[in-house]
Parts: sequence; C-alpha cells; structure tokens
Amino acid sequence: MTGIERCQCRNERMQQSHIGCAILVWVWLGVLAHQAQTTVYQLKRGLLDEYLKQQLKNPKLTFALA
Repeated sequence: MTGIERCQCRNERMQQSHIGCAILVWVWLGVLAHQAQTTVYQLKRGLLDEYLKQQLKNPKLTFALA
C-alpha cells in the first residue's frame, strides 16, 4: 500500500527516511479521505483523473512521427 517494499535505498538512514515519508503520506491520505468521506484507495485512484482528462483533451507534450 505504501510502496515501502520497493524501496531501492541501500543505506539504513535512507531506508528510514523513505519509510517515514511513506507513512506520513499514508496518514495524510487517510485524513484527506476522511474529509472527503471516501476511502484512501478511492482517493489515490482519483488523484490523477482530472489531470489525465485534461491531458487527453489538450496534451502538453507532442510526439514526432518517424
């Protein structure tokens, strides 16, 4: 859920920092989900919905055809 298991940090201090940040984000998402009266999972899933819709309508990046 937090992605801690995929941490690629090698030294102990960096691992601790990564875990601490992951937990802080998870707690903050819990607060936001509570305020929005939804679940953390629904909130995470919907975070980029509006951005993706906007980008599909009006992309900022263009790809060159080869």
